[in-house]
Amino acid sequence: MGDAGVGGGTPTDVWFGRSHTCASMSDKTVACWGSNSNGQLGTGDTVDHATPVRVQGSPTSPTVALGQFHTCAVDGAGKVWCWGANTRGQLGDGTRNEQHAPKLVTGLPPARKIQAGKEHTCAEMADGTVQLLGIERRRRARRRHVDGQPGAQQGDERHSA
Repeated sequence: MGDAGVGGGTPTDVWFGRSHTCASMSDKTVACWGSNSNGQLGTGDTVDHATPVRVQGSPTSPTVALGQFHTCAVDGAGKVWCWGANTRGQLGDGTRNEQHAPKLVTGLPPARKIQAGKEHTCAEMADGTVQLLGIERRRRARRRHVDGQPGAQQGDERHSA
């Protein structure tokens, strides 16, 4: 992959989504390429890129997770950033508006890990709790009810597990 076409860094980790790919770079930024139909590359637009491009305002020292059409990252300070499709609240910003550049997810304690699914995101917090963002929260609430456990809290698509 060489310098991945984005200047001063080489890939250190690579993540694969349905139609896009992202890499953490040695200069502690993120580069992505592939389909950008919902802004999942984080370039500020919806233009597809066949070669890696730097994510706009890239989180530093990130761990990245790719969903179907969204991307999230935990930066070196434990802050969660998300961008792309938001049809089920998977970006954790309390809206259903897609974001074409990284947006800080506010109101979360420091995170240490992040995972993304088709239309949801899960962040493991530094204290060991898990925050669920998006469609998975509702599914989990239904499973808990069926299992005889208390249901999920009402509110936005964020839920502590």
